[in-house]
Amino acid sequence: MDNVGRVYHYSGGEIPDELRSTITSIRVAPQVEDIPDGTFQGCINLAEVQFAQGGALQLIGDNAFKGCTALKQVSIPPSVTTLGSGAFEGCSNLTDVQFANEGALKVIGVRAFYFVLLYSKLGMTRNSLTQKHNRRRAYLSNPSKAVPPTAAKNAARKITSLPPKVSIPPSVTELGSTAFGGCVRLTNVQFANGGALEVGDLAFAFCTDLQQVSIPPSVTELGWRAFKSCSNLTEVTLLGTGYLAKGFIGRILLGGEAALNKTRIKHLFGPVLRAFPSCPLATIKIQISRELSQCMARLPEECRRSVKGRIHDMHRLELAQDGNVFACFPVIRRSTDDMNVQDTNDQTAASLNRVLRLISFHELKESSILTELAVWKSRIDEAETPVPPEERHEYRVSIPDPAKCLIMEYCGFTDFLEPAIEGN
Repeated sequence: MDNVGRVYHYSGGEIPDELRSTITSIRVAPQVEDIPDGTFQGCINLAEVQFAQGGALQLIGDNAFKGCTALKQVSIPPSVTTLGSGAFEGCSNLTDVQFANEGALKVIGVRAFYFVLLYSKLGMTRNSLTQKHNRRRAYLSNPSKAVPPTAAKNAARKITSLPPKVSIPPSVTELGSTAFGGCVRLTNVQFANGGALEVGDLAFAFCTDLQQVSIPPSVTELGWRAFKSCSNLTEVTLLGTGYLAKGFIGRILLGGEAALNKTRIKHLFGPVLRAFPSCPLATIKIQISRELSQCMARLPEECRRSVKGRIHDMHRLELAQDGNVFACFPVIRRSTDDMNVQDTNDQTAASLNRVLRLISFHELKESSILTELAVWKSRIDEAETPVPPEERHEYRVSIPDPAKCLIMEYCGFTDFLEPAIEGN
């Protein structure tokens, strides 16, 4: 290892304790495959970490950079597969964390970016604040046996523990418990829709500036109280078509009154609500089957504008800029931790019903017109003598009822929209 001034050239192994207080910058050699547990822990003046481009680094060990309070920015190399427990815990001035979008990162460990309180900014002694911090950590580890101290909670709001935005790359499969717990300035969490991702218990607990979050279908497990006490979190969006698939919508709309009854609502939202205790949730949005958007896209422009305009005017439905449709459900709160979702007065089900029927109407209308024109033209072409323009209307016929049924069957909506059969 070659130490040049205060820039430390790191080629592996441990570093001398006497250098921990003087190092301000490190350069990790390209051949380094892992940074062992606690290697740079407590390097309070370390402000810059440079990883070699195209390096071999795969593991950043437990507590590797814990307590590096001068560190403000870090870019995790694409070669890293595991970020150990507490890897950057207590880096209380860290304002920019970047993950490679096409990297190999699989695991973000327990407390990887867990906040600590900043002694110098609070006018407290190290010992007194350490006691308060330990009590808060005990609460996050076992909330049933401890109460978070008010002083520590208020103090946490005054510091910057993590950047305002974090993007979890698609390669990550495990997000450890309390991985981003207490990151009080975190306002935006983005989950890339990649492989299966398990979000650990209390992973984003006490992220008090977080206002909304979107959960992609790649999240297969949302841990116990994953977003506990995110005191400004009012909106959750569930992406993917697994919640309200087209066939499922078709079936529930047959139910008429209370189509989205308590049993179905509980099945949809029960596991989700358990992840958001002590959050002021007002709305949960669910993406409706992508097939619905595709059906809309196939409509003529005039019909499509008509459907979109109707959606904007409907209760509990939202049309995104990308064309996806979301069903919006209000959250009913009985107490701080007791939340429920209800389709009050069947407004959501009724709006879904109207949208599907409207799209089906336009599909049937367009299909019927084309079929009618084809039959009309064929009769004119088959006439024994040329048909003059003024007589062509006499060759026009209505579409036979069996043809209407076949068209509806082809379009896939015979289960909830009956054709207008002549004579009925």
